[in-house]
Amino acid sequence: MTINKFFGDQDAMNKPSNGNNFLAKIDKKRILTSTGIQNLSIYSTFARVNVVITDSPNINIHLYGKVKTNVNVTFSCKVVDNELIIKQNSSKEDSSVGDLILTVAVPRKRFDRIAITTMSSNTTVYSGIICKTLTFKSLYGNLKTSSSFEKSSANTKNGNIDYFISPKGEVFLDLYTLSGNIILDFCSNASAVITTKTMSGKVINRYKGRSRDNVVHGTVETKTGSILIM
Repeated sequence: MTINKFFGDQDAMNKPSNGNNFLAKIDKKRILTSTGIQNLSIYSTFARVNVVITDSPNINIHLYGKVKTNVNVTFSCKVVDNELIIKQNSSKEDSSVGDLILTVAVPRKRFDRIAITTMSSNTTVYSGIICKTLTFKSLYGNLKTSSSFEKSSANTKNGNIDYFISPKGEVFLDLYTLSGNIILDFCSNASAVITTKTMSGKVINRYKGRSRDNVVHGTVETKTGSILIM
């Protein structure tokens, strides 16, 4: 997916609110140079996070949507050394108070680390994003990625974890969810050396790929959810 998929859904944002739930429009943009940026940290309370590719040499950040008028939303971007820190905070963390999307569009470069932390929002990191280390943390959000990385960890309480992996070389995973499901979808040119753990869910392994050069190692654990490897 590219930046055009997510930027500018103005028609949906301008629909009138229903009943007594008065909504305020949020539309904030930032453009920063990607020069010298090696690490990317994103924090969101309830805005859905999309990390996508742009053909621009800059990093384009767009927070948009609507929230209830009694909710205070803050949005900040700052650079500390070689790290870009993006934060969306709000006075209430429940996603029912509004519908916000935080899109971070980055150029085609390799990052050392991309770290995403959310409270109740879903996160998607799309194909074309390249980093050495990718980390997710969430309480109630779902996590999904088809990006390229060497190491990745994901930890969520009630969310699902969904990875599509097309490795080049060795890849290492550490994935945990308390009550969500985990799906690992591998391309055919890889071998999977995965330790799976679940207390009451099912483990279904349908993957039969074989490769000496591209190997995925890792531990995948869920307490009450199921695990599907395909």
